Amino acid sequence: MKKLLQSIGLICFLLISLPCVGQTVDNKVPMYGEVPKSKKYQEMDEDFIKDLVKQFGSKEKAYEAHIKFALSYFYHDSLALSMKRFNQAWLLDPDAPECYFGFGALTEMKGNYTEANRLYALGFKKRAKKERVEEALLKIADCQEHRNDFQGTVNTYHRITEINPANIFAYKKLGYLYSGFDMKEESLFNYSKAIALDPVDKGTYNNRGYLYHKNKDYEKAIVDYSKAIELDPKYISAYVNRGLSKNELEDFVGAKEDFQMSADLDPKSPELKRYLGYAKYNVKDIEGACTEFSILLKMGYVEAQEWMKEINCK
Repeated sequence: MKKLLQSIGLICFLLISLPCVGQTVDNKVPMYGEVPKSKKYQEMDEDFIKDLVKQFGSKEKAYEAHIKFALSYFYHDSLALSMKRFNQAWLLDPDAPECYFGFGALTEMKGNYTEANRLYALGFKKRAKKERVEEALLKIADCQEHRNDFQGTVNTYHRITEINPANIFAYKKLGYLYSGFDMKEESLFNYSKAIALDPVDKGTYNNRGYLYHKNKDYEKAIVDYSKAIELDPKYISAYVNRGLSKNELEDFVGAKEDFQMSADLDPKSPELKRYLGYAKYNVKDIEGACTEFSILLKMGYVEAQEWMKEINCK
């Protein structure tokens, strides 16, 4: 009886250790399901690779082409085809990182974060230089963002900052993405990281200032807008935004000066004329406000007629 039980135990161990007889190669999952391939399949793979080398000139060029195909399908929401192309790229070069990041991103979209992290980790271990890994992740993030995959996109940008804490673009994108989902603390943190790394980027100051404005922290918003204007004295958006923040603090004179500057920089903009008209009204310059609204009316801005009635223009 004891020997019989030992034999059964050995059989069970073998059944657990060996691939199931029913396992099949599947090009709809990463690395074809990671199952052992039969000799016939291996010969088919070799023939496939030979054909691609003839078509593209080398294994390396064939790999690059298939990564481009995979990313294009991913970007345009053909996810099954994207997986197939990533698999073919992996077949051509299993030591390159891009295919693993593609596998990870597609798996992450299905909510399987543990498996996705494993696949990303495999990509990080491959022989590529750091610059190549960053470039690959940026392309993945672009596809994820295009598909409105917020969580996948921010996860990928965080991976970029982990391998390169000096990647300014990644922090800017994280600030922008978190801002769009009203995640204020996360957005402020990443905008501030970007500014620390690139203190002469007017756009990031303007974006962080806008976030402060949304948080009703108007003094900090004005500081950031002023820095953006210092970096670019013709930065219309920063003048308008600073004027709006000054309005909230009831600094109507300062607001009018900013709206005047923005309108001077772009005299053909009806929207800037409207801001200036109301700014003049707020400082009791009724005649000036009426003049601005009258110009708007001549420019075809029919709503200006109602505004002129509101402030009793003659």
